[in-house]
Amino acid sequence: MRAPDFSTRHRATRRPGWEWGLLGAGVIAAALCLGALLTARAEERGVRARLLEVRREAEGLERRARALERRGREGVTGQAWLTEEAPPARVLARLAGLLPDDVRLDALSLAYGRRLEVEMQVAARSPQAYDRLLERLEASPSLADLVLGAEEREGEVRTTVRASYVPEGRPR
Repeated sequence: MRAPDFSTRHRATRRPGWEWGLLGAGVIAAALCLGALLTARAEERGVRARLLEVRREAEGLERRARALERRGREGVTGQAWLTEEAPPARVLARLAGLLPDDVRLDALSLAYGRRLEVEMQVAARSPQAYDRLLERLEASPSLADLVLGAEEREGEVRTTVRASYVPEGRPR
């Protein structure tokens, strides 16, 4: 039998291999958790920053919508805004860009009010040219509430077309 060792020297005990394996797995799991935590926090900061940006954009759009509504309710101010956003030269250029080559604009009348009412007297060389004009006018985001005048579909087509002009940035 062995007697107890009362010496001051510490005796090292050897740990079994499975304990070292568990310790290593624990360290790896802790490192993976730490990495996932840091990634999640970085994503959270990015999402919070984007949320703040979206809120600012929404507030800006709300302010702009309120301003547009106010302008719409204000008669003269709304008309002044419309005149600034859609001067006759700009409207004429936009309408000229819509005309097919075989259609001409004989007369144009612009009435500024709560809306910009446009009256065009057009002459098309053929009914097909007139149909192309109508397709372009209907597809244009600049025109709304198209009203067609009387037309005769033999030979040259002469008629009146009325519409409301919609400046860019203004809802139809």
